[in-house]
Amino acid sequence: MSATDWKHRNRGLTRTVTLAAVVAAALLFGACKTAKKYPESWHDDEISTGSERVLWEVTVMSFEKHGFPTGTGMDPSTRVAVSGWHYDLQPFRGQGWRERAHVLFEPLEGDRYRVRVRVERELNMDVVRPLDISYAKWKQAPDDDTEARLLMLRIKSWIGGQPMTPDEREGEAEVPELPDGVR
Repeated sequence: MSATDWKHRNRGLTRTVTLAAVVAAALLFGACKTAKKYPESWHDDEISTGSERVLWEVTVMSFEKHGFPTGTGMDPSTRVAVSGWHYDLQPFRGQGWRERAHVLFEPLEGDRYRVRVRVERELNMDVVRPLDISYAKWKQAPDDDTEARLLMLRIKSWIGGQPMTPDEREGEAEVPELPDGVR
C-alpha cells in the first residue's frame, strides 16, 4: 500500500471520528437544554368526600374561579386534571407569564382521596413584542406555590366540612338536659 492510500484512508477515518464527535456533542447539548431547571413543587392533602364526581366537579369549578381554562387535559378516568394556560402578558421582558394548574387524585381507603396540586409557571422572555403571544419566548420559572395553595384551599372549602365516620358518630357525646329555670 502506498503513502497516498494511507493518507486517503486516514482522512476518511478522521472525518468519520470528527462527525461522530459533533453528533455526540449535539445530542448532549440538546439533552442538557431540555432538562428542567426548577424542581416541580407539589402540595398534598387528604380530602374526604362522598363521591369522586363531587371532587372532580369542585376541581373544575376551582380552575374556572382561578382563571385557568379547562379543556383537553381533564380526564376523570385517570384522575388527572391539567388546565390550559392562563396568560398575563406585560410590556417588559421577563414580566409577562403563563401558568397551568395540575391536580392529581389518588383514592385512599373509604371515601378519602389524596389530592396533589401544582401550578407550573413560565416567563415571556421576548424583547421586541412581549405583548404579542404569537412571538412569546417562554422560559421555565419556579412553580407558583401561592397559587397552588390557594387552589388547594378553594377545593377543600368547596368540599365543605369533613363528614364523620360511623364510628365517630357513635362516640358523640349526648347533650345533657338543662335543669328547670336554667336557660
